[in-house]
Amino acid sequence: MLKPILLSFFLLVITCNAAVQDFCVGDLKAPEGPAGYSCKNPADVTVADFVFTGFRAAGNTTNIIKAAVSPAFAAQFPGLNGLGLSIARLDLAPGGVVPMHTHPGATELLLVVQGSIVTGFISSANNVYVKKLVKGDIMVYPQGLLHFQINAGGRTAVAFASFSSPNPGLQITAFALFGNTLPSSLVEKTTFLDDAQVKKLKAVLGAVAKHCKQSDHCIRKFLFGWFSLLFGTRIFLTDKCNFLEFCLSVGCLRFNAATSNL
Repeated sequence: MLKPILLSFFLLVITCNAAVQDFCVGDLKAPEGPAGYSCKNPADVTVADFVFTGFRAAGNTTNIIKAAVSPAFAAQFPGLNGLGLSIARLDLAPGGVVPMHTHPGATELLLVVQGSIVTGFISSANNVYVKKLVKGDIMVYPQGLLHFQINAGGRTAVAFASFSSPNPGLQITAFALFGNTLPSSLVEKTTFLDDAQVKKLKAVLGAVAKHCKQSDHCIRKFLFGWFSLLFGTRIFLTDKCNFLEFCLSVGCLRFNAATSNL
Protein backbone atom coordinates (compact mmCIF):
# COMPACT_ATOMS: atom_id res chain seq x y z
CA MET A 1 0.00 0.00 0.00
CA LEU A 2 2.87 2.33 0.84
CA LYS A 3 4.62 1.89 -2.54
CA PRO A 4 1.65 3.11 -4.65
CA ILE A 5 1.29 6.12 -2.37
CA LEU A 6 4.98 7.00 -2.69
CA LEU A 7 4.83 6.54 -6.46
CA SER A 8 1.80 8.83 -6.71
CA PHE A 9 3.58 11.46 -4.61
CA PHE A 10 6.69 11.21 -6.79
CA LEU A 11 4.65 11.68 -9.99
CA LEU A 12 2.83 14.63 -8.42
CA VAL A 13 6.12 16.33 -7.60
CA ILE A 14 7.36 15.84 -11.18
CA THR A 15 4.12 17.23 -12.60
CA CYS A 16 4.26 20.25 -10.32
CA ASN A 17 7.87 21.00 -11.27
CA ALA A 18 7.06 20.67 -14.97
CA ALA A 19 4.17 23.11 -14.59
CA VAL A 20 6.29 25.68 -12.74
CA GLN A 21 9.04 25.70 -15.38
CA ASP A 22 7.55 27.19 -18.54
CA PHE A 23 10.46 26.25 -20.79
CA CYS A 24 14.03 25.02 -20.88
CA VAL A 25 15.91 26.88 -23.60
CA GLY A 26 18.88 24.73 -24.52
CA ASP A 27 22.33 25.81 -23.42
CA LEU A 28 24.25 24.96 -26.60
CA LYS A 29 27.56 25.57 -24.86
CA ALA A 30 26.91 22.54 -22.64
CA PRO A 31 27.03 18.92 -23.86
CA GLU A 32 23.79 17.32 -25.02
CA GLY A 33 22.54 14.41 -22.93
CA PRO A 34 19.87 11.75 -23.53
CA ALA A 35 17.18 14.18 -22.33
CA GLY A 36 18.52 17.08 -24.41
CA TYR A 37 20.50 20.13 -23.40
CA SER A 38 20.67 21.58 -19.92
CA CYS A 39 18.62 24.74 -19.40
CA LYS A 40 20.03 28.12 -20.24
CA ASN A 41 20.09 30.63 -17.39
CA PRO A 42 16.63 32.29 -17.51
CA ALA A 43 18.30 35.68 -17.17
CA ASP A 44 20.09 35.05 -20.48
CA VAL A 45 16.99 33.95 -22.40
CA THR A 46 15.77 36.34 -25.12
CA VAL A 47 13.03 36.31 -27.72
CA ALA A 48 15.63 35.22 -30.28
CA ASP A 49 15.72 31.82 -28.55
CA PHE A 50 12.07 31.28 -29.55
CA VAL A 51 12.33 32.47 -33.16
CA PHE A 52 13.92 30.65 -36.13
CA THR A 53 14.40 32.38 -39.48
CA GLY A 54 16.32 29.71 -41.35
CA PHE A 55 13.44 28.75 -43.63
CA ARG A 56 13.27 32.06 -45.49
CA ALA A 57 15.64 30.85 -48.22
CA ALA A 58 15.53 27.58 -50.13
CA GLY A 59 18.14 24.95 -49.37
CA ASN A 60 21.00 24.24 -51.79
CA THR A 61 19.96 21.31 -54.00
CA THR A 62 23.05 21.34 -56.22
CA ASN A 63 24.25 17.98 -55.00
CA ILE A 64 24.14 14.40 -56.20
CA ILE A 65 20.65 13.68 -54.84
CA LYS A 66 19.27 17.12 -55.71
CA ALA A 67 17.82 17.58 -52.23
CA ALA A 68 18.35 19.79 -49.21
CA VAL A 69 16.96 19.55 -45.69
CA SER A 70 17.21 22.68 -43.54
CA PRO A 71 16.68 21.70 -39.89
CA ALA A 72 15.22 23.55 -36.96
CA PHE A 73 16.18 21.07 -34.28
CA ALA A 74 17.26 21.89 -30.73
CA ALA A 75 20.84 22.45 -31.92
CA GLN A 76 19.71 25.21 -34.29
CA PHE A 77 16.55 26.34 -32.46
CA PRO A 78 17.31 26.14 -28.71
CA GLY A 79 13.81 27.23 -27.71
CA LEU A 80 12.59 23.76 -28.77
CA ASN A 81 14.71 22.04 -26.14
CA GLY A 82 12.57 19.88 -23.88
CA LEU A 83 9.32 20.62 -25.72
CA GLY A 84 9.18 17.35 -27.66
CA LEU A 85 9.00 18.67 -31.21
CA SER A 86 11.02 20.09 -34.10
CA ILE A 87 10.66 20.95 -37.77
CA ALA A 88 12.67 20.98 -41.00
CA ARG A 89 12.31 22.36 -44.51
CA LEU A 90 12.72 20.00 -47.46
CA ASP A 91 13.65 21.24 -50.93
CA LEU A 92 13.61 18.73 -53.78
CA ALA A 93 14.79 19.85 -57.22
CA PRO A 94 13.40 18.03 -60.27
CA GLY A 95 14.72 14.48 -60.06
CA GLY A 96 15.56 14.97 -56.38
CA VAL A 97 15.30 12.18 -53.86
CA VAL A 98 15.75 11.64 -50.14
CA PRO A 99 16.90 7.99 -49.98
CA MET A 100 15.38 5.38 -47.69
CA HIS A 101 16.06 6.37 -44.09
CA THR A 102 14.62 6.28 -40.60
CA HIS A 103 14.37 8.57 -37.58
CA PRO A 104 14.87 6.37 -34.49
CA GLY A 105 13.74 9.07 -32.09
CA ALA A 106 10.61 10.55 -33.63
CA THR A 107 7.45 10.26 -35.69
CA GLU A 108 7.49 12.55 -38.74
CA LEU A 109 4.66 14.55 -40.31
CA LEU A 110 5.27 15.86 -43.84
CA LEU A 111 3.30 18.80 -45.32
CA VAL A 112 3.79 19.59 -49.02
CA VAL A 113 3.55 23.32 -49.82
CA GLN A 114 4.84 23.34 -53.41
CA GLY A 115 5.04 20.82 -56.24
CA SER A 116 4.42 17.11 -55.82
CA ILE A 117 6.25 14.35 -53.96
CA VAL A 118 5.99 10.57 -54.17
CA THR A 119 6.63 9.25 -50.68
CA GLY A 120 5.98 6.26 -48.53
CA PHE A 121 7.09 4.03 -45.69
CA ILE A 122 7.53 0.33 -44.96
CA SER A 123 5.98 -1.18 -41.84
CA SER A 124 7.66 -3.75 -39.60
CA ALA A 125 5.43 -6.32 -41.33
CA ASN A 126 6.96 -5.25 -44.67
CA ASN A 127 3.74 -3.65 -45.87
CA VAL A 128 4.38 -0.73 -48.20
CA TYR A 129 2.38 2.52 -48.05
CA VAL A 130 3.12 4.84 -51.00
CA LYS A 131 1.27 7.96 -52.14
CA LYS A 132 1.79 10.93 -54.45
CA LEU A 133 1.32 14.11 -52.43
CA VAL A 134 0.50 17.53 -53.87
CA LYS A 135 0.28 20.99 -52.30
CA GLY A 136 -1.68 20.86 -49.04
CA ASP A 137 -1.33 17.09 -48.55
CA ILE A 138 0.09 15.60 -45.35
CA MET A 139 1.59 12.17 -44.64
CA VAL A 140 2.77 10.69 -41.36
CA TYR A 141 5.70 8.29 -40.94
CA PRO A 142 5.49 6.35 -37.66
CA GLN A 143 8.60 6.46 -35.49
CA GLY A 144 11.50 4.29 -36.58
CA LEU A 145 10.02 3.10 -39.89
CA LEU A 146 11.88 3.31 -43.20
CA HIS A 147 10.62 6.04 -45.53
CA PHE A 148 11.65 8.14 -48.54
CA GLN A 149 10.70 11.17 -50.65
CA ILE A 150 11.02 11.66 -54.43
CA ASN A 151 10.17 14.72 -56.50
CA ALA A 152 7.25 13.63 -58.69
CA GLY A 153 7.09 16.64 -61.01
CA GLY A 154 9.08 18.92 -63.26
CA ARG A 155 9.46 21.76 -60.74
CA THR A 156 11.09 22.13 -57.35
CA ALA A 157 9.01 20.62 -54.57
CA VAL A 158 8.97 22.11 -51.08
CA ALA A 159 7.69 20.49 -47.91
CA PHE A 160 7.93 20.94 -44.15
CA ALA A 161 8.55 17.98 -41.87
CA SER A 162 7.65 18.18 -38.20
CA PHE A 163 8.97 15.67 -35.67
CA SER A 164 7.81 14.48 -32.26
CA SER A 165 11.27 15.15 -30.80
CA PRO A 166 13.67 18.11 -30.71
CA ASN A 167 16.35 15.70 -31.99
CA PRO A 168 14.76 12.96 -34.15
CA GLY A 169 17.97 11.24 -35.15
CA LEU A 170 18.77 9.83 -38.57
CA GLN A 171 19.99 6.56 -40.08
CA ILE A 172 20.44 6.15 -43.84
CA THR A 173 19.75 2.58 -44.96
CA ALA A 174 22.36 2.46 -47.73
CA PHE A 175 25.09 3.84 -45.48
CA ALA A 176 24.12 1.52 -42.64
CA LEU A 177 24.44 -1.50 -44.92
CA PHE A 178 27.43 -0.61 -47.08
CA GLY A 179 29.16 2.38 -45.51
CA ASN A 180 30.29 0.47 -42.43
CA THR A 181 33.48 -1.40 -41.54
CA LEU A 182 31.98 -4.89 -41.62
CA PRO A 183 34.02 -7.30 -43.77
CA SER A 184 32.49 -7.83 -47.21
CA SER A 185 32.04 -11.53 -46.45
CA LEU A 186 29.68 -10.74 -43.56
CA VAL A 187 27.78 -8.16 -45.60
CA GLU A 188 27.33 -10.73 -48.38
CA LYS A 189 25.87 -13.28 -45.98
CA THR A 190 23.47 -10.81 -44.36
CA THR A 191 22.28 -9.19 -47.62
CA PHE A 192 22.43 -12.21 -50.01
CA LEU A 193 24.40 -10.12 -52.51
CA ASP A 194 27.44 -11.49 -54.32
CA ASP A 195 30.99 -10.34 -53.70
CA ALA A 196 31.18 -8.04 -56.72
CA GLN A 197 27.97 -6.22 -55.84
CA VAL A 198 28.97 -5.71 -52.22
CA LYS A 199 32.44 -4.44 -53.08
CA LYS A 200 31.00 -2.02 -55.64
CA LEU A 201 28.56 -0.59 -53.10
CA LYS A 202 31.19 -0.41 -50.36
CA ALA A 203 33.54 1.35 -52.80
CA VAL A 204 30.95 4.05 -53.42
CA LEU A 205 29.50 4.47 -49.93
CA GLY A 206 32.62 3.66 -47.96
CA ALA A 207 35.15 5.57 -50.06
CA VAL A 208 34.78 8.60 -47.82
CA ALA A 209 36.80 7.06 -45.03
CA LYS A 210 39.39 5.56 -47.36
CA HIS A 211 40.20 8.37 -49.77
CA CYS A 212 39.17 11.77 -48.41
CA LYS A 213 41.35 13.56 -45.92
CA GLN A 214 39.86 15.40 -42.96
CA SER A 215 40.04 18.86 -44.48
CA ASP A 216 37.96 20.64 -41.83
CA HIS A 217 37.90 20.12 -38.05
CA CYS A 218 34.17 19.41 -37.96
CA ILE A 219 34.26 16.33 -40.23
CA ARG A 220 34.44 13.75 -37.46
CA LYS A 221 32.19 11.09 -38.92
CA PHE A 222 33.03 10.55 -42.57
CA LEU A 223 30.41 8.00 -43.52
CA PHE A 224 27.50 10.14 -42.32
CA GLY A 225 29.08 13.45 -43.23
CA TRP A 226 27.11 13.90 -46.43
CA PHE A 227 23.78 13.30 -44.75
CA SER A 228 24.82 15.30 -41.74
CA LEU A 229 25.06 18.19 -44.18
CA LEU A 230 21.66 17.46 -45.68
CA PHE A 231 19.85 16.89 -42.39
CA GLY A 232 21.80 19.32 -40.24
CA THR A 233 22.80 17.07 -37.37
CA ARG A 234 24.91 18.55 -34.57
CA ILE A 235 28.00 16.86 -36.03
CA PHE A 236 28.01 19.45 -38.78
CA LEU A 237 26.05 22.59 -38.08
CA THR A 238 26.92 23.35 -34.49
CA ASP A 239 30.60 23.44 -35.42
CA LYS A 240 29.85 26.21 -37.95
CA CYS A 241 31.63 24.35 -40.76
CA ASN A 242 31.53 25.96 -44.18
CA PHE A 243 32.11 22.94 -46.39
CA LEU A 244 32.25 19.18 -46.50
CA GLU A 245 34.34 17.00 -48.80
CA PHE A 246 33.35 13.43 -49.39
CA CYS A 247 34.51 10.81 -51.85
CA LEU A 248 32.75 8.61 -54.31
CA SER A 249 34.48 6.04 -56.47
CA VAL A 250 34.75 8.67 -59.22
CA GLY A 251 36.45 11.26 -57.02
CA CYS A 252 35.78 13.94 -54.45
CA LEU A 253 32.95 16.44 -54.54
CA ARG A 254 32.50 19.56 -52.45
CA PHE A 255 29.25 20.82 -50.99
CA ASN A 256 28.56 24.13 -49.29
CA ALA A 257 26.59 24.31 -46.06
CA ALA A 258 24.27 27.23 -45.42
CA THR A 259 25.07 28.22 -41.84
CA SER A 260 24.40 31.94 -42.03
CA ASN A 261 21.18 31.53 -40.00
CA LEU A 262 22.92 29.90 -37.05
